[in-house]
Amino acid sequence: MGGWAYFDTSCLVKIFVRETGSDACRRGFRDADRVGTSVVTFVETHMVLARKVQSNVLKIAQADTIRGMLENTLIPDMAIVGIPDIHSNVVTVSGRLSVTYPVLRALDAIHLASAIALRVRSHQPRIDFYCADDRLRTAAAGEGFNVLP
Repeated sequence: MGGWAYFDTSCLVKIFVRETGSDACRRGFRDADRVGTSVVTFVETHMVLARKVQSNVLKIAQADTIRGMLENTLIPDMAIVGIPDIHSNVVTVSGRLSVTYPVLRALDAIHLASAIALRVRSHQPRIDFYCADDRLRTAAAGEGFNVLP
């Protein structure tokens, strides 16, 4: 496949935690030339892992291992749409997206705006958008992304 891929939190977590769609997310991550995500992914991932520990889906040690892999292995190699982007164009675009797609939650609008910023910044007209949330998938398709899995 190759090219750029944007991963929201739902698919990034699936790389580490066996869930429906995990294989497709892992394959997409492995096959992409470059992977990007938003800075909000890190907060969301910690929250998801904490909920999985609380609901006995993961043990504390497993969640700690996943956090370590994210922070030490994956994040250094990813293109992060970070704080400078959030303070400028991402906020404006998120606002527009919330009007165009009123079913989006706030962080989903930030994810989609981050993917749009990544598409502009990377000069890549085609970026695969990995997401498991139906509302965000619909909005991403509406913004011209190839939505997977």
